[in-house]
Amino acid sequence: MINGSLYSLRVYGVRGVKINPTRKNVLGNKFLNMIVGGVNIFVTNPLPINTKIVNRLVEHYASEESVEVPAEELLEVLKYVGDIDNTDFDSSKFSYCISALREKRPTVKCRLIVRIDRNISRGTGTLLSPTDRKLGDKFNNDIVLTLYRVLGDVEKGWYGHLLWIPNIKFPDNTCFYNTTD
Repeated sequence: MINGSLYSLRVYGVRGVKINPTRKNVLGNKFLNMIVGGVNIFVTNPLPINTKIVNRLVEHYASEESVEVPAEELLEVLKYVGDIDNTDFDSSKFSYCISALREKRPTVKCRLIVRIDRNISRGTGTLLSPTDRKLGDKFNNDIVLTLYRVLGDVEKGWYGHLLWIPNIKFPDNTCFYNTTD
């Protein structure tokens, strides 16, 4: 956040060619955090609560391959999913990014991919299936929130009950910067 708000930066060079004035590896990461578009951001330690609330919000989309939803629906879901300690997946930060992007680009679309009753082991990476990864990549100009409801078996390293695991991807060529506190 810079002066209390997140900023998105896209610069156009000579003759409308897009250029990136900065790269992540040349910025002082000690002082600046970046959220980069086109990258799947997933949670490592998902919240083991709010399952019933998220069920009510998204379960009816589970029969769809993907669905376009109003940004308000993504914002509502993000209130109830996230990372236990907000290190990998800070839902409130992503909500600010969605709001900032909508303000700057009101026509941006929001996509929701919902999968239920996955029997996935903890600590296996992004958790996205190759099919869902490809599906999300088709919408490279949209905000894509993928939600997996995992069975949560203790033998698989989870908490012993159902839980929702989010994965978010912002449009390609967007970048959000915020200063560290």
